[in-house]
Amino acid sequence: GVNLDEDIRIWIVHTHEIHVNHHYHSQSLLTSALVFCDDYDKKIIDLFEYDISDRRTLSIFVEQKIFLNGIYQLLAFDKDDDLLIFVRFYNSRYESLLHYGHFLFSQQQSFQKCLNDIALQIKVSISPSTTFIVHQAVPTHNQTHQYELIKASTYDLSLNQVLDPCLSGVSIIIQIIDINQTNDDYPLTTAEDYFRNIEN
Repeated sequence: GVNLDEDIRIWIVHTHEIHVNHHYHSQSLLTSALVFCDDYDKKIIDLFEYDISDRRTLSIFVEQKIFLNGIYQLLAFDKDDDLLIFVRFYNSRYESLLHYGHFLFSQQQSFQKCLNDIALQIKVSISPSTTFIVHQAVPTHNQTHQYELIKASTYDLSLNQVLDPCLSGVSIIIQIIDINQTNDDYPLTTAEDYFRNIEN
């Protein structure tokens, strides 16, 4: 059977209203976030913040063991501090997005350290000539998401200062570039180029 303390973690998908500054005024937007469930004895109706009788789709994310350091295990987790982040990797050579799963990071950890840890986990070597291009999914007025560039000048700040909104369940796209290994045969494109081509 499944051991709920060692084999999986359950995260509840909640819809949150957030306020963002847009063209000199505050705008209310809806976004989804994950909330860690630490009480498996609760009824389903008590796990969700809104009334489930209005026929909303109820969603959960089941975090499973991953192969790490030679064994299958859950990522280390501090429920009072860590954020769960979904990561996709943009490959400019093939102009494709690859899903790399989820990572757990302390909100106080520097964003640059998070990026280095991600690169290490996906087995991409980094050097002084390595740069990261990162986009974060942000909610829009029509309840969809678009990806916005995170300024490289903020990478040394803590995670909770860089991500906006800073919630578990946020999604980022990273592109890792080594300037010394660029190839003229494969023009350098970015995730922005990728989305622009899809729209066209």
